[in-house]
Amino acid sequence: MVGSLIALMSPEWVVWRNVSWYTTSMTNYNAEWRKRNPVKVAAHTILAHAVRSGKIQPQPCLRCGMPKAHGHHTDYSKPLDVTWLCSKCHKREHRKPNPKREMAQALQRGRKHRLAGNRVKARFLRTKGLSYAQIAIELGTSKGTAFKWVNRPAYK
Repeated sequence: MVGSLIALMSPEWVVWRNVSWYTTSMTNYNAEWRKRNPVKVAAHTILAHAVRSGKIQPQPCLRCGMPKAHGHHTDYSKPLDVTWLCSKCHKREHRKPNPKREMAQALQRGRKHRLAGNRVKARFLRTKGLSYAQIAIELGTSKGTAFKWVNRPAYK
């Protein structure tokens, strides 16, 4: 705790925090994000108002029990229906692999990296109910490789 306070008071951090291009670019980015995501902004605002007014009481993290938690929306059309997750678990939730989203992104990017494309395809096919043997046949590889592509993160 003390180390982090010292880091926040260090001259380098004070200079970085006060750099005008940094604050301007972050302000612009946040404004653009709010324009692109009006439904998310509305859901966040409604939830924040409900918490401030006492209509909803923040709960401990559902996964680890940490007392300080964020509201995670699984459906933005239901702004008061949230799962309470601590910062660490919330980040983990957003990093979960989403094969359908990955497949769409891979198709938009084109196939720059064949291995990454096959990994995404394998995960997508698995969500469609194909067995590892069927995925291997579809992608022209072994069953073991298909299993690795589906179950292991891309960075290993």
